[in-house]
This record gives sequence, structure tokens and C-alpha cells, in this order.
Amino acid sequence: MKKRFAIVMTLIMTFSLLAGCSSESEQSGSAEENKLILGIESELTSFDVENGDFALDFVIRRCLYEPLVHVDPVSGEEEMRLAESYTVSDDKTVYTFKLRPDVKMHDGSTLTADDVVYSLNLTKESSYVGKNLSAMKQARAVDDHTVEVTLNAPYAAFMKNLSMCFVLSAEAHRAGTDAFNEEPVGCGPYKFVSYENDNKITLEAFDEYYRDTAPIETIEIRMFADTSSLAIAMESGELDAAAGINPVDYENVVSNDNIVVDEIATTKFCMLSMNEETEPFNDKKVRQAINYAIDRQFVLDASREGKGNPTSLLFNTAMTCTEGVEEYEYDPEKAKQLLEEAGISLPLTLNTKLSTYEGCKTEAEAIQESLANVGINVEIEILESGALYGGLASGDIPFSLTRLGTSAVDPDQYYNMVSENGFSSLNYSRYVNDEVEELMVQARSEKDEEERDTLYREALEIIQDDAPYAVIYEMPDLNASVKNLNVNWGLNGMYYLYDFSWK
Repeated sequence: MKKRFAIVMTLIMTFSLLAGCSSESEQSGSAEENKLILGIESELTSFDVENGDFALDFVIRRCLYEPLVHVDPVSGEEEMRLAESYTVSDDKTVYTFKLRPDVKMHDGSTLTADDVVYSLNLTKESSYVGKNLSAMKQARAVDDHTVEVTLNAPYAAFMKNLSMCFVLSAEAHRAGTDAFNEEPVGCGPYKFVSYENDNKITLEAFDEYYRDTAPIETIEIRMFADTSSLAIAMESGELDAAAGINPVDYENVVSNDNIVVDEIATTKFCMLSMNEETEPFNDKKVRQAINYAIDRQFVLDASREGKGNPTSLLFNTAMTCTEGVEEYEYDPEKAKQLLEEAGISLPLTLNTKLSTYEGCKTEAEAIQESLANVGINVEIEILESGALYGGLASGDIPFSLTRLGTSAVDPDQYYNMVSENGFSSLNYSRYVNDEVEELMVQARSEKDEEERDTLYREALEIIQDDAPYAVIYEMPDLNASVKNLNVNWGLNGMYYLYDFSWK
């Protein structure tokens, strides 16, 4: 059944059981000190705005920096941040932003248009987050408090994507990236204090923050190498909050009567990629057969205790353009029939490995079992994430299992997965279809939402039939917190710690 973010975000599923293993008093010290200790299983790439796309990279950006505009990822409602207003040209290609005059940087300087233009250009050139500004032709400072952004063509999702772009101090960053990462300077609600032993980051509230000082004075972010350690730290009272609890640890965490666990909707999903430039994946029937062969509910139960939404659709099922698009159901007999039509003799041992990383090992084993049921035998190869994604970008990995997510709830976010323009980034299947390309590009500039939906639906139907990917399921976040902490986890891991407070 499809899930709607509007429902999930309004009625967030909060679970708590009464059997306790630590008392409230053991986890109340942080509240008395007005300090929040957050745990997260994630690496940190850097403290700047353009390098890295780990979960922690985005948490840090939302603490240290600010966007021009915040756009609600579900409703599309805009909230002015560094920009106090903006106008759009008649041809929808030039956006002119008027900056707030009262924004201070953490070093005491005042925000200028130069900071904004410099940060946007950094982001556009980024191999990590540059997709958010792929439509931008140029940005220029009209004067100290006016920024003009010109697009290559009208782009309906521009404001949503712009809200994922953050502004840092141009002067501090120009002094050198190494120096900047030792003492980053932004204009967000928190400023940098320290980064210790590559696993603990301390931030403190910025008194001159233009939207008023943050309710919580000190933020301490602890980085964990695995989700088991994260769950144990949350259960034992080391942490006030933990982002990304593993479903296998869920029951243990909620058995603490001082902890609540929120199930938060995301755009994250688990998928197989099949490189169409390699055999046997150059045959559509083989790719379709693999889609039919996978028991998605079985994989979800085996890997995430059933917490998620089994689906074969590439676009997130919260998007209205997915309505009515036919999915692949579990049908092993249909899979065998398609393999036979493709001239494949069973049992088939693929001359490739199913490449993945340690975090997806359980899913890989469940998929391996599903495929074995129709006579497809695969080996599993565990790679470091850097080696995996590097090989996918170069086209050297034929068959892979990965998890991805989009930064906004908009179908355009999937463009690089289905376009030749994404070969070096997200098009792991090396998939090309001229009709899909035309529909996706046309939808980019279509302002009418119903027409956009129609165009994206047509594209998705073709993608489903071509089957370059086998999407397995959509996955929510499970985030834990102590009961006396007000949390606002937001959608898709896009939370601002500025919105957290003690009761």
C-alpha cells in the first residue's frame, strides 16, 4: 500500500513500552545543563557546504549555515531565511533575491551578496551536491544585498533544490579549505567549538543568530561506527537522542520507559542496479525477470523487521505521479518464463557478483535467496563504500545493491538516474531512453503541477517497463529521544537542531 507523507508527518508513529531499563533521572543531566547529546551512525566528510553527502554532513550544514529560502519538502511552502524577498522574471529564468541586512557571520562580519554567490558556485561545482544547482547558469552580486541567479531554462523545482544549498563565509573559505575545516564560519544558529578524535563534534548557540538564539545552548554530536553501538548508547543513557536506530534494535530501545522512537518518512530506498552495457543485463527480459523474482516483503522482513514500504517504483510513492503506475509483483513463474524467452538456461550462474557494502549485507542475502528460487545463483561481494560508488560511477560494476535517497520530494531528483548526463554520478545502470529523456526535460520546465504529473507518470511507466533497476523497498528513519526532549525530526533526515528544546 502506498504511503502519503502528509499522513505520516501529521501522525508520526511514536512507540513506547513500559518495561524500563534506566530511570528518567539517569537521562536528565543534559536538560539541566541545557545541552543536547545526539548520536548518529555516520561519517563526516567535511565542515564546508559542498563536500560530502553523508547524513552527518547535512546535520552539520543545518547547524552552521543557512539557505536563502527554506522550502517544506512535502507541501512546498516557502519560508524566507537569508533572503527577505525575491522576484522572478517573466520568462522564469532570472531570480533576484534581496538579502536580510541583519545577518551576522560567526566571526562578527555581516552577510553580503559575495558570500551567497561564492557559496552557490561552490555548490554547483560539487560532485556531491551539485545536482541541486544543475539548472543554474550563473549567480552574480548586483550589490551587497542583492543576488541574481540566472537559469539555463525555466526549472519548476528550482526553489526546492535551492533550499538544499547553504551559505558560508566567502572570506574564511578563500583563506584555504584546510584552515576552514579547522574553524568553519557560517551564519547558522550554532557555531563551531571543536572536533575531537574524529568522533565528537561540539557546537554552541550563536548569540547573534538573526532568528533568535537557539533554545539549546550546547550541541554535542557523537559519531558511531555501527548502529548496534548507537542503540546501546541510547539505551544506557549516554545519549539524549539517536538518529537512525536499526530496526533490529528497535524492541530493545523502546523497552526503556524513558525513550520514545519516532518512525519518520523518508525518500530513502533500497535497489538493485543492472548495468545495461553488460551481459546478461543488456536484455530487458532478464531485468524484468529479476524484478518479478524478488519477494520484496520477504527481503523487508529479513532486513528491517518489516519496517518499510515494499515497492518496485523508482519514484517515491508519496509523489502523486506514481498513482496508477503498475508495479512488479512477486511472480517466480513469470520470472522463469521471461528468462526462457531471453534464451537463458537455468540454473543461471551470473558471471558477476552482487556488489554491495556491509550495511546492505542482510538485504543482499535475502535477495540472493529470492533469486535462487528461480534458478539464478549469485555471489555477494562486500566492498568499501568508496570503492563501490567509484566503480558504479565508472560503469565497472554490472550488478549492485545500494541505498539512495533524494533531498526533495520531487521527481526531478531522479533525472540523473535515468539520463546519460548521470553516467558519472547516479545512473548506475547506464540506462538511456530518448523518450524518457525528453519527458523528464520537458517536465523540468512545466509549471502546471497536473501537467508535470502527467509527464513524470509517462516517464515512470516507460522506466518500469525497461526495468533498469529493481527497487526493493522504501525505508523510514527510526529516531529515538528521551521523553523530556521536544524533537522535530522533519522529513528525510532534514532536521534542524535549532527546532529541538527541553520540556
